[in-house]
Amino acid sequence: MTENLSMDEIQSRFDSEWVLLEDPQLNEYQEVLSGKVLWHSKDRDEVYRKAVELRPKHSAFLYTGTMPDDAAIVVRASRSIRSGVCSSSSPSFGDPAETQRHASRLIPEQALP
Repeated sequence: MTENLSMDEIQSRFDSEWVLLEDPQLNEYQEVLSGKVLWHSKDRDEVYRKAVELRPKHSAFLYTGTMPDDAAIVVRASRSIRSGVCSSSSPSFGDPAETQRHASRLIPEQALP
């Protein structure tokens, strides 16, 4: 797929799937507005494997479904400052205390509102 799709189009075409986007367009809050779909699957690991295989220069991972209330998501950013882009992955931890420990390593307290 080479066309640029909006988030509404991505969510309607790939409901409850993991989606790998190339060249995502972001708003001022770093939320994905649109992008080119490189791969999609119900299996998150399959999408991650495809990202490793394709090695897109600028990418984003999305899940278009509803996350369970008890799910915890941690985002890790790798530093690609030279290109001005961060790549991310979102492993989840079942234990809220474990999630907090990981999150506290990623975001300095003074950076939080």
